Amino acid sequence: MAYIVTTVCDYLDKHTETIIGELAIADNISGFVQLSQLQVEAWYKTDKILRKIFHDLMQHHPNLGVVLEYRLPRREKRIDCIILIGGTVVVIEFKIGSNSFGKQDLAQVLDYTIDIRNYHYESRELVIQPILCASEYVGEDVKYEHSYSGKINNVVSTGSLGLVNFIKHLAESSDAPSVNPLKWASSKYVPTPGILDAVSILFAEGVQSEIEICLAQNSVIDDAISHIKLAAEESVAQGKKTVLIVTGVPGSGKTLVGLKAVHSFSNQTNYGVYLSGNGPLMKVMRESLARSYARKKSVPLIAARKTSETLLHSVHSFIDHHKRTGSPPGETLFIFDEAQRAWGADKISKMSGKQRAFSGVESFSPELDKLSEPEILLRILDRKEAGCLIVALCGNGQEIHDGEAGVAGWIDAIQRNPHWNLVAPGAVIEEMGRLVAQQSQFTINDQLHLSVPLRSHRAEKHSQWVDALLNGKAKEAASLVAQSLFPIRITRSIDSARDYIQKTLRGERRAGLLASSGASRLRPYGVEVSADFRKGIDYPFWFTGECGDFRSSHGLEIAATEFECQGLEIDWAVLIWSWDLLLTEGSVVTQQCSGVTWKSISNFQKRNYLINKYRVLLTRARLGMVIVVPIGSVYDTSRPSQPMDNMYEYLKSCGCIDIC
Repeated sequence: MAYIVTTVCDYLDKHTETIIGELAIADNISGFVQLSQLQVEAWYKTDKILRKIFHDLMQHHPNLGVVLEYRLPRREKRIDCIILIGGTVVVIEFKIGSNSFGKQDLAQVLDYTIDIRNYHYESRELVIQPILCASEYVGEDVKYEHSYSGKINNVVSTGSLGLVNFIKHLAESSDAPSVNPLKWASSKYVPTPGILDAVSILFAEGVQSEIEICLAQNSVIDDAISHIKLAAEESVAQGKKTVLIVTGVPGSGKTLVGLKAVHSFSNQTNYGVYLSGNGPLMKVMRESLARSYARKKSVPLIAARKTSETLLHSVHSFIDHHKRTGSPPGETLFIFDEAQRAWGADKISKMSGKQRAFSGVESFSPELDKLSEPEILLRILDRKEAGCLIVALCGNGQEIHDGEAGVAGWIDAIQRNPHWNLVAPGAVIEEMGRLVAQQSQFTINDQLHLSVPLRSHRAEKHSQWVDALLNGKAKEAASLVAQSLFPIRITRSIDSARDYIQKTLRGERRAGLLASSGASRLRPYGVEVSADFRKGIDYPFWFTGECGDFRSSHGLEIAATEFECQGLEIDWAVLIWSWDLLLTEGSVVTQQCSGVTWKSISNFQKRNYLINKYRVLLTRARLGMVIVVPIGSVYDTSRPSQPMDNMYEYLKSCGCIDIC
């Protein structure tokens, strides 16, 4: 995980050229971009600064640990230098050639520090000291910026001379035993990767082991992947056709399981394909992968985008291709993410008719146009003589749009094609109440249900809180908040929420506005969610753009709806509530705006879709959330005040804390 792990004494025993040579060799092995002359020059200048520090430490502290270019798993980033002084981990980011401290530089070193604090096992009881060193900064003074809590000291900004003095002072004032550098550098590092991080890691050459490290610490995910791989191998060996359903609560790692499974199963004779019908999810994942690939391989972004398109596939395009050609797929394992959103037969018939009218081209397989998307996939895969496996990753309570077949669509498809086998959690079979008379066709495997949210290390009970909230159970929700470290704040002002986020956000963490697609009366508050407006927004950039660019989520100007963010995540979410869902203790009211008033939704399925929209929106955050409840107006019937006042009180009774 690091290029060099040594002590102060051993470092000084080596010549500068030896140190640079070891760094260059490690860099070549790591799989990062081709080593540049600028990087080599930066290492030479860094070595010069470190030697000054270590000469001062040599007499009394020769065994202090030194770790150079420590690689953060899942982040594809490296920390320049770490010095282990007693009970303190000193994280140093060098800005060679700079004489100032930029906002982005400060965010970078703090971001590294937060990761070490949260995920590095050997650092869990240590104090973390972030330092930003601008090599050309004149003077010996030290600046303290960006206060933080939880055993993370303030960020120190200084130049070369200030750094030498600061490290010497730390060493002299510490009487704790030194940490073994080899033990520290080889420590378990156990984050749950974000979806975009996982995509970049899994499909980047030479870094597969990092995702294995990240996931291997979670037995539930590890078991699910093992069962998928075993089922795939069994299907191939025995020539069986199998559907394996993986279910899970929001944020439980379904997409991570799918990405890892398709990547680990692929070899020279068998290989898999990752499919999704979630268009926004695919676009964002492809863009994230392309940006990572372009940065890593030093290729133009346009070329990297072409590469990313070959790795992640739209299920609609996949089906359309095989409908038109009549050919069997070449893959063996088919991962269908967000499979609960697979289209039903009516939706397929409607969309197929539009495609024929638009293109004027008849399908090779017109009989498929009358079937649901799950059954079409089964029929297409029946063209293969060999065995194969479909893994349907289904989110619980996340059907959000008319025409989605849900888990029931997969059960129906298997009933109509009895030569297909089903492996699924017992709850799926019990809920559907089907296949009881055909027990040879299915196998119950409860390890295929992911019940614990992994989106954040401090949000294990968050999905339970969301369920209680959406079911009008305020007391239960409040008790769950009391047991959680996941912060949920509330306010009546969007500006207050923005101000809170700016003060709370640390490092390179991402924040963004969220709102329901049915929140049609948020325009007076500066938020637009109409479909026509959203079509003009580059949501892949919204999810991947850098801080400081108002077009990215960081700008807190443009809201993503459930359609843009389902399957994705951000660190801090600002959810703007609307009049389409009103909750009080024991009461759930679903509405849609008609003209200048809101009308109740009585259709059972449409009610569920709307509730599920908020379930998606309430479970996108990894680190924390702010809920904005607009004040409303006594003069505008489309924005009545009283319902929002009641909603605000209900959310407070569910444990939300006012930020004012």
